[in-house]
Order: sequence, then structure tokens, then C-alpha cells
Amino acid sequence: MRNESPPPPTPGHDAPEAPEGDFSDAIFIQPGIRDPNDPRYERIEPEKITPNTVLKPLDIVLYFDKRSKILMQEGVNQQAYVIDDKRALFLRGIVGSISLEELKLKPEALVVRGVPDPIAPYVAKMLLKYRWRPTMFGFATNFIQMHNYAPFLSGELFPPDVSYTTDDEYFEQWSRFERALEPDDALFTFDRQSLLSKVIALGTHGPFSHVAHYIGDKNIWEVVTTGTRIVPLDTYRSRRYRVAAYRNYGHRYVSHEESMAHFTATAGKPGYNYAGAFLAGVRTFFGDKHRSPTTPNGIILSGALTFIDQV
Repeated sequence: MRNESPPPPTPGHDAPEAPEGDFSDAIFIQPGIRDPNDPRYERIEPEKITPNTVLKPLDIVLYFDKRSKILMQEGVNQQAYVIDDKRALFLRGIVGSISLEELKLKPEALVVRGVPDPIAPYVAKMLLKYRWRPTMFGFATNFIQMHNYAPFLSGELFPPDVSYTTDDEYFEQWSRFERALEPDDALFTFDRQSLLSKVIALGTHGPFSHVAHYIGDKNIWEVVTTGTRIVPLDTYRSRRYRVAAYRNYGHRYVSHEESMAHFTATAGKPGYNYAGAFLAGVRTFFGDKHRSPTTPNGIILSGALTFIDQV
């Protein structure tokens, strides 16, 4: 059965187990897309803002902005993220700043208080980090909406790359990596010796250029130029490849048979479109905005997946 509880603080490593009583009063935050039918699901209701409302980091203020191109819903079409006691940041082509006093005067303004107070400073710090990089700012807000706060605690949307001094060190980590995997985990890869892999990764705002899916029993399925295939996990057991495992805690388990059948039925081509990925990377590098959640990095930047481990 798929483990639906959040991963340990140091995924993939042999951390000691804590006594069960230590977590009796803890609140667990499950990242991922929310299922309204889940009995554990708690909807966060927005509150009406008045001139006396106290706004704090990382409150999210919903309001009407006549210059926003976002489709209006229930009288609002913009959202601003409070980053300190004076201002909030919002995205409208570029990242803009608006004072909290001005927000309080917006007639339809609502506030959503969803980010836990201890985590708020880390989230605010990353939003400020991307103040002048609107595309990355937008990606960071995806993680907020998915309640996926681990990247904010580390300060990076992607985990830093790893390196090894010896082969023994690498193979030891590979063994830990294998033990951390569960069926349906997504495995994102990067070929350090491939120019195409580098262009795809660079052009899509991240470190990866390909994605495979873990089946179990040390096997994966993936899409290549010839179509879908099932191969051993050891196909990527080489220091040539960077491999990172991510897990989606917010969706139901999907078998590899179902996933492969769905891909075969819906894909426009029988295999992976490397040429299309290459051209997308080139276009993005020269100015096009990368928004597709179907590229490897785009899938991660949608915010729903939780990083587990890498090698």
C-alpha cells in the first residue's frame, strides 16, 4: 500500500525513529493538490479585510485590480503576498509592490491565512529573492498554493546537485536512494554528457531534462523516441546521470499499466519528442516564457511534488 504520510525530514537517509507520543499534538501539512472529498481536507475560508485588519507575513490578499488580466472570480482578480509589516508583492507581468494600507482600502479585498507562522519568514525571503525574476516568482507561488514548503526552508526550488569523491561513495548513496523509492514515484534525470540534455534543462528553468516513473522491484517505465518502455532502474546507475525522486502525496496511486495506457492513448506521437523539447529550450533561452507543466522541470515547478532523495 502506498505510504500517504509526509516523508521524514531527511528523505532517503537512515534517521532514527521518534517515539509516537512526540507527534501526538503535531499538525501535519500534506503538500500536493487538495482532494475536497478527503476527510482530512480542511478548507481555508477567506476573511473580509477591513481598515482594522492586521496583515502579517505570509497572508495572501485577494482583491480587484483593474489592470490585471486574470479572470475575475467573486469580485477579485489579483493576489498579493504580504512579505513584511508594510508591503505585499504581486505578479502582473513584472513583480509589483503594494502597501498594506492601500490593500486595506480595497472594497472587495479578502485575506487567506494558510501559511504557518514559523514558515512564513522563509517563504517571504524566497519571494524577495525572486523580486526581479517574475517567472521564478510565479513558480514560487505555485509551491505556496500546494502547501509545499520544503523548498522555502532550503531556499531553493530545486535541490542542489550532488557530487562524489569516489565510486564507493556514489554506490553507497545509490543504495540509500533505492531504499527510499516507492511505486509511482517520479524520477527526474539529467545526462551530464549530453548537450541536448543541457539545452532542455537550461531552457526550462531547472536542472532536469527527462522524467521516468518507478514501478517497484527496481524497475522503471519511461518514454523514449521509440515509445514507452520498461527497463531496470540500474539503467541510470552511473555518475553520468543525475537522478532525483519526487512523490505526489496529493493524488491517488496510479499503476504503471494505467499510466502507460493513458500515455499511449493521449500522446500525439509514439515516443518522446526530443526535437520539440530542444526547440522549446531554445525559444525560452531567447526570451519566450516557459509555462508548460508537461516538461520535466515544469512538472516540478507546478509545486505539487515533494522531493524525496537524489543521487
